[in-house]
Amino acid sequence: MALTSGISRPRMIAAVALRLLYLIFQQMLRLTLVMGRTAASMDIELLVSRHELAVLRRTKPDDPPGLGDRAVHGFR
Repeated sequence: MALTSGISRPRMIAAVALRLLYLIFQQMLRLTLVMGRTAASMDIELLVSRHELAVLRRTKPDDPPGLGDRAVHGFR
């Protein structure tokens, strides 16, 4: 029962282990970056996101509800 094309089992395990270590390192780096942020930078990011949302709501008017929308929202 060969699931791979010519790759030995120990090599596959080593490749998966290396990938797992890389992902762990990447997540630890992200965590340290997030923890190092100041409250002011987080507040600025929140304000920018709210502004982007307000602009998107202004530029695209609501379409009339379709059949799928009415089914999801309970035939309002």
